[in-house]
Amino acid sequence: MRNRCFMVTCSAIAIGACSSSSSPAAPGPDASVADAQSEDAGGGGLDAGTDSGGVCHSLTNETTGVTTEVVSGDPPSPIGGTIADGIYHFTHLRTYVGDSGAAPAASTVYAAWQISGTALKRVRRDAPDTVDHRDTLTIVASGTSFSTTLDCQDPVSMFPNPAGTYSVNGNDLVVIYPTSGGITTTVTFTQQ
Repeated sequence: MRNRCFMVTCSAIAIGACSSSSSPAAPGPDASVADAQSEDAGGGGLDAGTDSGGVCHSLTNETTGVTTEVVSGDPPSPIGGTIADGIYHFTHLRTYVGDSGAAPAASTVYAAWQISGTALKRVRRDAPDTVDHRDTLTIVASGTSFSTTLDCQDPVSMFPNPAGTYSVNGNDLVVIYPTSGGITTTVTFTQQ
C-alpha cells in the first residue's frame, strides 16, 4: 500500500479549525464546500492564518450536526485502504465504552474535510457554538495508521493534531482514535 497524506478534523477525535472563537473543540460531523475545490491546500511551516483575519481556507460547513452515539463493546479493527481525494461530510460519531458502560457527555458536532493528496482542510463547529474553526494539516498514512503535521491554524483554535488508525469502507473514511481510559472513539466521514 502506498503512503498517503491527508488532513483530519476532530478534538480528541480531531476535527480541525481556524477562527476567532475560543470555544473548546469536540468531534465533528457533516459539512459542504463553496469554492474549496480550487484553493491551494497549503503546506510548509506553521501559518497562523492570513492577514485578512486568520482564516486558513474557505471550506464551508453546511452540514447537520452529528451527536455522539455510545456503543457497548469493542471498536472495529482498522483495515487501512486508499484514501481518495474529495470532500467528506462528518456522518457518525461513536464512543465505544467496552464493558464498563461509562461514557463521556454527548456532544453535537458539525464538520467537513477536504482531502487533496497529502493536504487536509478541516472545518468544525461544536454546538452551541456558532463559529466555524478551520485548519490545514499534512497527513501521512501507512498501513492502517496515520499521523499529521499542522500547516495552518487559527490563532485561537484548540484542535489537536490527530493521529490514530483508519479504515476505508466504500465512500466512508472511519478514523479510530486511541483508547483512553477504556474508551475508543470513531468518527466517520462520507465522501460526497
